[in-house]
Amino acid sequence: MSISMTRPLLLWVVTVAGVIVPLRGTGAEQGCSQEAYERADRNVTAMLVRLRNRPQTVGARDMESLFRELGGCGDGYVGESIADVVTDFLVLRWSEFSRLYAIAKHNRAFMQWLMAFVGESARTESLQAIASNALTRCPGKAQQGCAAVLRRAKDALESQGRPLKDIGVYKRQ
Repeated sequence: MSISMTRPLLLWVVTVAGVIVPLRGTGAEQGCSQEAYERADRNVTAMLVRLRNRPQTVGARDMESLFRELGGCGDGYVGESIADVVTDFLVLRWSEFSRLYAIAKHNRAFMQWLMAFVGESARTESLQAIASNALTRCPGKAQQGCAAVLRRAKDALESQGRPLKDIGVYKRQ
């Protein structure tokens, strides 16, 4: 028998032997079953590997599919990985931003999900690249989306003590 105590992003289990064992977040806090959480972890990890190894194979529809597959499983270590996927996508696949925004402007929950993961926990370099892309490479029909992304990146950079003026133009695509 074990006793569970929930902590933010971490679950502690006290076993019968009295040993305290930290477990990664299980998603149970948001009504996500253990099986669904493990599936979400596999899906997010696979997307991250694709983005980092073959970014050209990941498009806006893949991001939407990931959002739909995850359901309420977005906390704990899976949430950290989702933040990596979203920020890496906005850095490495900016050419897909107009498609991503076209989907997001018709699905408010998807847009909120994307913006939630452009935050202060993101790597400074990624936030700088995202802000630079939003400032210098915004597709004409996606001005509102670029403004939203720029605002989120700017706020996150400021919370890290990095002002927007430090941003250089990111050229990788």
